[in-house]
Amino acid sequence: MLVLIGELLFATSDPFLAAEIVTALGKIEDVEAETLVVRALQHQASVVRLAALRALVRRGEPTATLALRQVAHDPSPLVRRLAQEMEGERRRC
Repeated sequence: MLVLIGELLFATSDPFLAAEIVTALGKIEDVEAETLVVRALQHQASVVRLAALRALVRRGEPTATLALRQVAHDPSPLVRRLAQEMEGERRRC
């Protein structure tokens, strides 16, 4: 089932649908779902990368560290700023 969802995630031309898929995958406690969310950090649409970042940070360590490192140099200033804010929040906790 997750294979089909992953195919839809990367086949759809609608970035908002892809972002919703990533958000849903982020709620599934499964290694395969997490792998798809990590892959979504490389998606061409910044809205999808933002959804992936949020989903992975919600999962906690060590996934959050991986996600924040991957988007540290993201082409989107919005993604980079969110990553910096999330990193700051994690350090305060």
